[in-house]
Amino acid sequence: MHEQSAVRTSARLWTTVLAAFAIVGMGAPQIRADTCTVPGSHSTINSAIDDPVCTEVELDALVYDETLDVARSIDLIGPPAASAEINGPVRVAGSGTTVRLERLIVTTDCDAQAVLARDGAQVDASELDVVFADGAGCLGGLFLDGFEVGTTAAWVAQVSP
Repeated sequence: MHEQSAVRTSARLWTTVLAAFAIVGMGAPQIRADTCTVPGSHSTINSAIDDPVCTEVELDALVYDETLDVARSIDLIGPPAASAEINGPVRVAGSGTTVRLERLIVTTDCDAQAVLARDGAQVDASELDVVFADGAGCLGGLFLDGFEVGTTAAWVAQVSP
């Protein structure tokens, strides 16, 4: 009977040790970085932005009627052979937040800032076209709060006919 008790105690000890390793091994929840697609893994750009798993969002060559409010670092990338069009402003906020905009067209009205970075946020843009839909003379607020990273030589501002 003493031998049975020792076996049970040993089994309980190993169960406790394994459970402790499992708890220590889990630690803080892991958030893995992932490339998300719109449409595809997400139906809208905003739903991909709101998903903490998405660190890069690849967009199809479509027109997206969305206003984007971004408060975390993320890459928004259009397709290689064409551009995705965002019909609405892109607003980025938060110190330490960097948003990369690549191969995109942002279309907005004159009274809205096309791309707005504030509160220390930065925008890194490559092949970004800004179109002001309602006429000439639009400034659009491209350079607010010192957001430009690198050169803006590749930016193209145009007025829709």
